[in-house]
Amino acid sequence: MTFNTNLAVNSDLILAAGGTLTANSLVYSQTGKLAAYASAINTVGGSLRAASHLFFTANSVNVLGGGMQSEGGDLSGFVTGALAIDGGNLEASGNLSFTAGSVDVQNGGSIRAVNGDLSGIVNTDIRLTGSTLQAGNNVMLSFLGDSTLYLNELAGPPASQVISGEFGLIQLDFFGRSEGGVVIDGAPTFTTAGSGSSGLYNGVFPAVLGTGLIVTYGNSQLSGMFLSDALDSLSSMESLYTGTEGSTTSVLPEDTFDNSGAFTENGEGEFGAGSSAKQEGENDEDKDKRGKRRNSACR
Repeated sequence: MTFNTNLAVNSDLILAAGGTLTANSLVYSQTGKLAAYASAINTVGGSLRAASHLFFTANSVNVLGGGMQSEGGDLSGFVTGALAIDGGNLEASGNLSFTAGSVDVQNGGSIRAVNGDLSGIVNTDIRLTGSTLQAGNNVMLSFLGDSTLYLNELAGPPASQVISGEFGLIQLDFFGRSEGGVVIDGAPTFTTAGSGSSGLYNGVFPAVLGTGLIVTYGNSQLSGMFLSDALDSLSSMESLYTGTEGSTTSVLPEDTFDNSGAFTENGEGEFGAGSSAKQEGENDEDKDKRGKRRNSACR
């Protein structure tokens, strides 16, 4: 399922692809929630955006510019494999939660919870290269196995930073470690050299271990509580997309556009390729085609 021209709807929006979902343009729920389900999700200069909450699940996610944004709510995602961001962003007005096999953010990319908490669970590593993880409140990251948080694996790239709110905290839980776990500019350390450098920050101030920076190892009670809370948050986010009442627009595998803007039956068509099809300002003929889209409550 590929989107080549902008799609904007005044309803909740569900995108479901049996294979790859690619956004080369803006796909936008202007008044509600957006949920995306696919084997792989790619944004190539385009964006998935919701006025309210945004939820996605995939085996892999590649953000090559553009990204996914929740303008007035929370953003939550399940990724069984790699979550890779190159120059793009994941951003939520409220809380942002994710699980992933691995996270790789580079070239100025970012994951941001503007006014809320940022929480994540990874099976392997989080690697930032000239990039940022930031929250308006707390940053809480849980690392399974012997995972590592890299804020520039090697010295040289622009600064990589994890930033909580000024009065928030950064909590790092390492379930398979007994020590270490953070590498800053190629060196294993929890110490941030100074303002503007790679490191861990509470607002603009370097986070200090034991106060604004909390680190736990193994199956401590604190880390176990965080993991439970994070999973509960993700589950509750997913539940927002079941039993939804009101107007919902579904774009399913059998309801996708081919190169002419008409629907195909195999889920591999492209929306807007070689056409001027769009949701708003469309002519009557386009509206008739658009009328075939399945409108139903989320299940």
